[in-house]
Amino acid sequence: MNLDIISEVVKSMNRMNDINVRKKLAITVVGHAVSMFLMVVLMLASINIMEKISLDELSSVMYADYDMRIKEQVESASSMVDGIMQLADNGSMTEDEARTVAADALRYIRYGEEGYFWADEQDGTNVVLLGSETEGSNRIDSLDDDGFRYVEAIIEAAKNGDGYTDYRFAKEGEDNPLPKRSYSAINERTGWVIGSGNYIDDVEETIDADVTSVRNRVIVALSMSVVLAILLILISFLVASTISNSIIVPLEISFNYIE
Repeated sequence: MNLDIISEVVKSMNRMNDINVRKKLAITVVGHAVSMFLMVVLMLASINIMEKISLDELSSVMYADYDMRIKEQVESASSMVDGIMQLADNGSMTEDEARTVAADALRYIRYGEEGYFWADEQDGTNVVLLGSETEGSNRIDSLDDDGFRYVEAIIEAAKNGDGYTDYRFAKEGEDNPLPKRSYSAINERTGWVIGSGNYIDDVEETIDADVTSVRNRVIVALSMSVVLAILLILISFLVASTISNSIIVPLEISFNYIE
């Protein structure tokens, strides 16, 4: 009778230890998995916030870069005009001849895919505009599709020194006015307001391409992080199961031996 009681007690202890060990390991693994899951969620949220900040900064930097680029182009074109007008100053040609040569140079020079220059007298009389019929006419009252007096604004911006103007204007060879941002400056030697600009859709297209490239790299990084987290959780379960068996099996053997 005593042996039976002892046997039952041993069996009960065996079951209790088996349950306790498995329960503790299960709680540990689940806690570890939950911690890793929360860590991944926080990491994804942080990356998402950082991505948005980075993309906003990228857009700002690229817009600033485009502004600087057209400013540099206008300054280079103005320097070219100064160089040509220097020929009139040293007697190589007359003032009118030098102005004609400078206007021709501005009219036909190009940069990038669609970059070109225009020039107006400060009263609004156009000197250079792609060789169009506008040349020679006064366009100070010209309005864009929004009713904005863009030529007057371009000239005033040049006079004030900041030089940037936003308006709508058709691309070369097209009739549909598109948002454009220009930079203009006064050439002191001729008095011309020389300008150039970027079409906003071209700028945004380039920015979107760069943003897409950055976002794709972020998505790849996030995907790798999620896959790695899942693998680590699975490995944790496997390791826990192995440890559990390595503890419980010897206990069972010991209890069976004792029994």
